[in-house]
Amino acid sequence: MLYSEFLSGTNAPQTSETFRQYETLNAIYMDCDHLEKADIYRMWKQTYGKQLKGDRAKAQAKFERLASYRRIFGQPDDATADMLYAAAKLLREQNMFGVYPVRVKDGDGITYTMERDGEINYHTIWKMCIEFDGEKRDTGLTYLFGDMRIGIA
Repeated sequence: MLYSEFLSGTNAPQTSETFRQYETLNAIYMDCDHLEKADIYRMWKQTYGKQLKGDRAKAQAKFERLASYRRIFGQPDDATADMLYAAAKLLREQNMFGVYPVRVKDGDGITYTMERDGEINYHTIWKMCIEFDGEKRDTGLTYLFGDMRIGIA
């Protein structure tokens, strides 16, 4: 069974993890004469496919939480703000929001970027955006005058 056949038969994403799963299931397929490709697809869907659905749902929930988060000044930071600040710090360390856009992808498949959002007194304002499954949103986090802030959007 070819990897491309496996991907089309299971509708699995093309990742290194999926390739490892394919190798495992393909070894089983090659060792058993009575197995059909449809049996292998079914095995993947009943094991790895269910796990993938749960992981995607968890990542989608995290994306929604990050995208809808707003902090009112004076309130203590929570875990969501900590995640945003950690991603922003990593982006800043990689490029200081310079000439080219920096993209950081976390383990859940959420991509963080900083984009120009205007100027104040010749200082560039940067905003953090996140992207998941082709959907892009502003997080409300801005970088201005050397400081990260989460404002009310």
